[in-house]
Amino acid sequence: MKKITLFALSALTIISCSKDKLENETAQQNFNLTTIIESNQKPANSILDNTVEGLYRGVITTNDVSFNAKLTINLGNDGFYNALATTNEGLEVGFMAMSKSDLKSSTFQFKNDSGSSFDVEIVDGEAKVFNVLINSQFGKAQVYKETSSRGVDVVLGTFLDDADATFGGTWNLISTNTQVILVPSLFGGTLPVTVNIISDVVITKNDGSTYNDIVFEDIPAGTGCGAFSPLTDQAPFYTGIQNIGGFIAINEFALRNQSVNFLGDNCNYNFIFSKFAGNLYYNGDCTDAINGTWNWRGRTGSIFLNI
Repeated sequence: MKKITLFALSALTIISCSKDKLENETAQQNFNLTTIIESNQKPANSILDNTVEGLYRGVITTNDVSFNAKLTINLGNDGFYNALATTNEGLEVGFMAMSKSDLKSSTFQFKNDSGSSFDVEIVDGEAKVFNVLINSQFGKAQVYKETSSRGVDVVLGTFLDDADATFGGTWNLISTNTQVILVPSLFGGTLPVTVNIISDVVITKNDGSTYNDIVFEDIPAGTGCGAFSPLTDQAPFYTGIQNIGGFIAINEFALRNQSVNFLGDNCNYNFIFSKFAGNLYYNGDCTDAINGTWNWRGRTGSIFLNI
């Protein structure tokens, strides 16, 4: 899946007009974490859907994987320019945008009073994050544009070699689309369920190397593990916590028999979890598991997502 197009044709006009606004708003907005949190929780501004400004969401991870967080970047969505990183443990790290010498280059620099920082640049119509520095550690980030009609959702996770505790890192999911699928009902017929289609699996090893899986294998119709089985061929998805039919609690993850290339060799992985079936994990052949699994070059290990 390609990254969300940011309509580069309008970029120069919008960013040029934003230079004075960014300088004024940055001066007016004190570094207040509560203000930044509130700013980044606001919905995407529909007026900015077809511009380079607005909300961007994704992940930010240091090369030593000591810091792994959801990242929201606010480029004037509510008139302010700031960013917020939130970890699974609830740590929230705020950033303020500092104008660069030439905003016509579509480049923004974000900093905080702890010395952490990163830059955002619009390159070929896409948002690129670079020069990441968190807690004195270099890192990387991946973000996608959120619009008023299309949200971006993130699930954070980690992975570990079952036999080598020095071999591990982060395993994060990004969804940029939703889909309504039909699943069998316990009482006959089907039920519609809105799911998050997985767009990008961002994997960072603890040596700083990062890999992206953006090409996924469909799950064949009727072969989902557990009781939650889509009726048609289905792209990998997760549901998030929700109720269907008004009383059935679900939180399903379906990444079955997937693969991604690491250094010329395929890494095969599965993350299949069903709250509906009783909080059970499954292997790719639908046998019971205790967590997500991966194998690569003779190594085998576990995947742990924040479910």
